[in-house]
Amino acid sequence: MYDTLRERGVTDFTQEPTEHFYGTDMGVRDPFGNAIRILQQGKV
Repeated sequence: MYDTLRERGVTDFTQEPTEHFYGTDMGVRDPFGNAIRILQQGKV
């Protein structure tokens, strides 16, 4: 999803994808400045 968003012109990422024990998450801001967290759950 990160690559797709970048290809579509999104530039306001607050955190690039980061691996954690629970999965991968990243942060981005919408055009109004609201913070959005996107999480992909890790394998169980």
